[in-house]
Amino acid sequence: MFNELVKISAALALSTGISFLSSVADDAPTSRSGNSPGGLNLWNTGYYNQLDALNNKKMPVSAIPWSKYTHVIHANILPKINADGAPGIDSSTYQIDANAAEFTNEAHQAGVKALVALIICTNQVAAMDNNTSPANIDAFVKQLAQFIKSKEYDGIDIDWEEGLAVDRVVNFVTMLRDALPAPQYAITFAASLKSAKYINSVVDKLDQINLMCYDWSGQDYAGQEINRLGFNSALLSGQGMRLGDYANLRSIEEEVYWVSVRRGIPKNKLGILMPFYGFIVKAPRKDSDRGVTGPEQLTRSPVRMWLDKSKILNYTYWAALQKSEYWTKGKKIWDEGRKTPYIAYTGENAAQDAYVTYTNPRQIMEAVKWAKANGIGGMGCYALEEEYLPERNGEDRYQLSTALYKSIISNTAQLDAMIASETKSESDRNTAK
Repeated sequence: MFNELVKISAALALSTGISFLSSVADDAPTSRSGNSPGGLNLWNTGYYNQLDALNNKKMPVSAIPWSKYTHVIHANILPKINADGAPGIDSSTYQIDANAAEFTNEAHQAGVKALVALIICTNQVAAMDNNTSPANIDAFVKQLAQFIKSKEYDGIDIDWEEGLAVDRVVNFVTMLRDALPAPQYAITFAASLKSAKYINSVVDKLDQINLMCYDWSGQDYAGQEINRLGFNSALLSGQGMRLGDYANLRSIEEEVYWVSVRRGIPKNKLGILMPFYGFIVKAPRKDSDRGVTGPEQLTRSPVRMWLDKSKILNYTYWAALQKSEYWTKGKKIWDEGRKTPYIAYTGENAAQDAYVTYTNPRQIMEAVKWAKANGIGGMGCYALEEEYLPERNGEDRYQLSTALYKSIISNTAQLDAMIASETKSESDRNTAK
């Protein structure tokens, strides 16, 4: 049990009484033309799952904070192979069929674009290979287009994570764009550093390319597993670091560099997806008889957070976590060089030591400020249900979404004031602990 990884909801990042909530008007104007709320030319895309990471239904469709987003993506449909070998779509595993009507109706009433996500991970590679083969791709694309139109979605998000090939990706995106013409339908792509290299030639056919900026600790830019702890999602590479160095810990800044400079994708087509969750890492240190308590520390073997689903021991929300020893007794630290928070927890023995890497409102504000300064096209999150606090009222139920939205609609002076206010509030809360 010593090498456990616990995925936690983003609510861990949040404390009560966050001061920025009243710093920008709640009734700021919104635009749904594909730009951001307030017309500041940043889109804001949120992913929504009917079920959370542990297959629990945590957030009803009616509770989605629609007013905070320009696009909300309904996850997921899957490619499948029918009994006769023909291409098909699985829209029941993630409860899409049962909830599509309510989802699109709620979105459209709020003036929000409703998309559905097609996901291709390891278990879907064979089906996607079959369905995008020369013999089947036309029928598959027609099925997808018909599904989207019949369910009244405004487009599709392509989350193709495994089994990519340039010719198949190009053909698929090109045919999908023909079947779902702009501007009536949106086509977005959930990209990683790995998948971004396959879409260079179809960038003009995509409305958004949203970088999945999370699950990064445990691998460097050479693709090698490492035993040096990083962050779930750091904003910057760190003071004095040279962008493009293969040994750098992964960060949003670094990821954008690789995708835009090395892969040639325009920054204004890129969105930054922030994680609304974190990890509690417990592992023995290589150079100590204690356990890990922070980034840069060396573990005795690589810690690959996102692959350790079988080791998830706790998945909870802020209402419970605010009473946990990690939050009440751990040391909350802001890494100024990386503009990223973490908690260092020293237990009674090595097995209880922990490093908590998570997202908080201050980091989101800093990320939006950085995105605006660097010409990024949009922001977003994964996933909405992971921040939801149903026992709270109003915007307090959606503290990260509120930080994201209000940062987007704020000008530079307002955003600087929000960051300063939240920084002081963090300091006051830590002092009072």
